[in-house]
Amino acid sequence: MRDVAVIGMGMTPFGKFPETPISKLGYTAIIEALKDSGIEKQRIEAAFIGSVYGEMGIGQKILMEIGLTGIPVTNVENACASGSSAFREAWLQVSMGAIDVALAVGIEQLSTSISGPIPLNLEDYEVSQGLILPAQYALMSRRYMDRYGITEEQLAQVSVKNHYNGTLNPKSQYRKKMTLEEIMSSRPIADPIKLLECCPIGDGAAAAILVSKDYAKKLGISNPVCVKSSVLMSGDTVYEPEESVWSQKLINKTVSKAYEDAGLGPNDIDFAEVHDAYPIAELLAYEGLQFCKPGDSGKLLSDGVTELTGAKPVNTSGGLLSKGHPLAATGVAQLYEIYLQLHGRAENRQIEKNGKLPLVGVAETMGGGGISNLSGNICSIIILAR
Repeated sequence: MRDVAVIGMGMTPFGKFPETPISKLGYTAIIEALKDSGIEKQRIEAAFIGSVYGEMGIGQKILMEIGLTGIPVTNVENACASGSSAFREAWLQVSMGAIDVALAVGIEQLSTSISGPIPLNLEDYEVSQGLILPAQYALMSRRYMDRYGITEEQLAQVSVKNHYNGTLNPKSQYRKKMTLEEIMSSRPIADPIKLLECCPIGDGAAAAILVSKDYAKKLGISNPVCVKSSVLMSGDTVYEPEESVWSQKLINKTVSKAYEDAGLGPNDIDFAEVHDAYPIAELLAYEGLQFCKPGDSGKLLSDGVTELTGAKPVNTSGGLLSKGHPLAATGVAQLYEIYLQLHGRAENRQIEKNGKLPLVGVAETMGGGGISNLSGNICSIIILAR
């Protein structure tokens, strides 16, 4: 397989834009990616468009908007990992030598289709009884708190951290600093989860242009951001009472393969973008990504390790809690943040260690939703490096 580079990325602001056609959101992200890459749109040989609630043939409609037709277009739906899956398909096509230039897009417009929690499959028994996502994450939170002794205040600190980071991101849906007191006093949703510990729904798009590394050299790009690995896995088990919670096992399995493919380990990762739909999800990601031992995620947070100035920053973009979560757009938006950080273009939230830019970032995206049938859950791990 060939080495693959990301030579251009673009992203719309995340928010609620019900009056903006979804094709216009895609147009904005793709045009920014093209300008960033410096190549003409005619060089794109295939496109992969991730969307959950997009229209039929959404990819073709978006590309028609930018005047790019007559190429293979694949529309991808894979729950919250739809954008990550589209990126992976683009990466695979380039890495296998089928094409030299691919476009990957994640796009969603939830403000016109969803009000309230994202609906889940009613065939899952617990979901049919009312255990929608906030309730499921509340159960995870309570079990983790009972097992490891972390507090509601520690959980809330995830939201404090990510809302602060979001204030530094001009494309974040929420750009307001939140205090611990504000988060703790916000409206209860599913004990112990409060309103300001829930990611918002919204609209947005993000795009990436991928090429072979040799092709990047021909373009005069000597030190591109490269895709070190991209691994996608689904759950393979039914819930077992011995499991402390439900997601670390799948994250751990997926990232272990990603580390192996990349020839890296957790100590090589400089920073991460993770799927913090609720605070417990970020803490579980610390463990799943092997940044700490089981039960130590609260300490990692309290010690400031995952803050913007910490040893291993997490969700410098503001994460889903602040940046927003337009489902399929999230995975590519996570990569957009990593891409900016690796290039030193993240402005006020730029990571620097001893005056040096980071070298390796990882994006973790979860999808699906179910308690009894974990095989319906999805995990994407993508590692970028320069």
